[in-house]
Amino acid sequence: MTLHSLIVHRLDKVAMGAATIVLAENSLPIGEREEEFIRNIRSVYYNKSNPNYGVFDADSTTYPFQNLLRDYIDSGTSFVEFTTSAMQDFLRVISGVSQATGGYVIFAHFTVQAEVFLMTVLLNNKKQYNINETLSLEEIFSLDIDKLDVANSVNVTRWNNNEETYLSFARGRKDVSNYFKRFIGCTDQISAKTASEALKRAFLDYLPTLGLDTQSEEDLRNRILNYCYSQTKRKENISLQHISSMINSDEPDLFHVFAAGENYRVSSQFKGHNKTLRSLKFYVYRSKELTIEFDSGLVNETIFYNPETNELRITEIPDDLRRQLLNVEEANNDNIDDA
Repeated sequence: MTLHSLIVHRLDKVAMGAATIVLAENSLPIGEREEEFIRNIRSVYYNKSNPNYGVFDADSTTYPFQNLLRDYIDSGTSFVEFTTSAMQDFLRVISGVSQATGGYVIFAHFTVQAEVFLMTVLLNNKKQYNINETLSLEEIFSLDIDKLDVANSVNVTRWNNNEETYLSFARGRKDVSNYFKRFIGCTDQISAKTASEALKRAFLDYLPTLGLDTQSEEDLRNRILNYCYSQTKRKENISLQHISSMINSDEPDLFHVFAAGENYRVSSQFKGHNKTLRSLKFYVYRSKELTIEFDSGLVNETIFYNPETNELRITEIPDDLRRQLLNVEEANNDNIDDA
């Protein structure tokens, strides 16, 4: 990770009270401490805060954060100017939320593996205790990074490329999440189809790491599929944490962390899309002479079954299999010629 810019502003507000902001005049100098700070925040964000994914609202007038960010990314404004304007809009939004409270608002611009990010985080102090040099107990205050209820990350690279998902939010308390989403301008969540495709891709990539035999793999795929179908039928969200527990009950967070990161962007809760998820089902037939294995998603795409003739037809034969078949045919022709 390379940290480019970091700034901390302050939002002063108590529940039922008025809000004010205290703005920093300059960005912080970037050093190892600052980079470690943002790395720790990102670790908690992806591993503990159960992020949900979405996109900017199309109404950029009502939700101006995206315009402010665009001006900064395109070098129209400085980082200080961008974050100052963003804080003024945050003040407008939060002033209408009586129960909201303040904290330190942190803006960070950084690059990870050639992808550019802008992260916005609201943190509060927590009371801790320390033993001083006189061996007496004293109170100290520190930023509560582990309690990340209010945080957003914009994958600027994906946003510039018009990809389907580029925003993510910490899944904190509902009332907090709602006003922070209004500030950032994320009112459109990703579609059930997109979310289901992300889950399928993450699961199929993760599956080989489990070292399962074919039967165990088939059982796992079908159990997860049945769970997703059941949630969709009841019109309830699919839980990434529940699926992660199904995969490994002893270490239920492993798949969750794998799937929730930027590589797959699977939301912690999402609506299922049955047509997309059905390809998780795995058909297997084995006999002494024949073994057939394929995803159900290939049915009526490249694999066709005719019940009247009881025939299975496969199209778009992969090149490796095609070469093997041609080699067998050539060998058979050679044997005929020799005879």
